[in-house]
Amino acid sequence: MTMKKKSKHGWYCKLCGQFKSNEKFSGKGRSQHICKDCQHQIYEENLTKKQVLKMEKAQTYEQLVPQIASLIKDVDNHVGALANVSALLHSSFLHYFWCGFYIVKGDVLELGPFQGEVACYTIKKGRGVCGKAWEDKQTVVVPNVLQFPGHIACSSKSRSEIVVPVFKDEDVIAVIDVDSKGYSAFDDIDKEWLEKIEKLISPLFDTKVAPLKEK
Repeated sequence: MTMKKKSKHGWYCKLCGQFKSNEKFSGKGRSQHICKDCQHQIYEENLTKKQVLKMEKAQTYEQLVPQIASLIKDVDNHVGALANVSALLHSSFLHYFWCGFYIVKGDVLELGPFQGEVACYTIKKGRGVCGKAWEDKQTVVVPNVLQFPGHIACSSKSRSEIVVPVFKDEDVIAVIDVDSKGYSAFDDIDKEWLEKIEKLISPLFDTKVAPLKEK
């Protein structure tokens, strides 16, 4: 269908089915046959959907925190507990592609319990998103890992990532690493709640947790 300007009626909008004056269409709107009013309505609807999704995500995290606390309470098998935490997180969110832990050992992070595809065994301090979070001692949120300097592509499918350092006193002893196939998948809600979860699971990272070794 080709947009035609009518001498009396103006331009036609395919959404509201009305002819409107030239001023009611942007350049992009003309090519898409959508007037400014309908474009604004679409924007508002999409914004509302995003807000609803953010609320649902926050509610899911809020429900997970007591579940995790119960899951790890009085458990001596710390490796198993961390495996269950990663499984619970991974299965609770559609935007989680990979979820797991890297544990500090000397000057490297070593792979710990995780859910997802095969991963790198070791990561040096300052390298990639995990190494950067360890070095800076703060959460790192990356909307597009392809643009992150020194990104380590353990999986070519990963597009965004969040890494939360796990502390014992002032020292980083591990990191929580979550990857997504989508760009900009992580936000302030993920950061807030994963940092709360970090405080819950921090006691699990001690000498009883043995990082996985390459055979």
